[in-house]
Amino acid sequence: MNTLIDTILRKTSDDCFDDTELRVFLASSADRRYGLVKRALQQGSLLRIRRGLYCLPKHYRRRSLDVFELAQRIYAPSYISFETALSYHELIPEGVYTVTSASVKRSRDFDTPLGRFSFNTLPQLGFFTAVSRVPLDTHRAFLMANPWKAILDLVYTQKKNWPSFTSFLESMRIEFEDLEKPENIFLKQMAIYYKNKRVSHFIQLIEKAYQT
Repeated sequence: MNTLIDTILRKTSDDCFDDTELRVFLASSADRRYGLVKRALQQGSLLRIRRGLYCLPKHYRRRSLDVFELAQRIYAPSYISFETALSYHELIPEGVYTVTSASVKRSRDFDTPLGRFSFNTLPQLGFFTAVSRVPLDTHRAFLMANPWKAILDLVYTQKKNWPSFTSFLESMRIEFEDLEKPENIFLKQMAIYYKNKRVSHFIQLIEKAYQT
């Protein structure tokens, strides 16, 4: 077994780790550490997810790897939103092949050996409102937007004006009856947090749809 991988398996139960953790695992010079990592990458016994973040390949992993949890390690702070969240909540019929997240940092995409991860910028004010922590086990979890937060995040980032709430639902293939009626206080909070005319107009369309 590769010396680096043997050390990682002994030092941590986590199958993903960053450069800071590697410095702790390997009490050696930077040059030696770089050499071990480079060799492991060439041999396929280590996967580079992004600069400074690595995962063990499938045959070395001790538990299943969750891409939602991984997304938050790739680019933080962030939470799962947009199409991925709507798919997770079973509101859109098809699977989503890119893991989509919201972040307060600039928008970025990452193509990794474990899939594509896309991050779109959202306002920092109220960023984690209507976002829940979903535990995987006693040590791992990920952050997930609720359905309405995911919808409003989409409206904010897509920069498209829908003539009605129904037209939005049709474009996303969401069934109206599958959505729980949003609380008025939540919609008012969201209008304040986004500070966006397009989102404020869309919120008015939501309110109108539930008045009829």
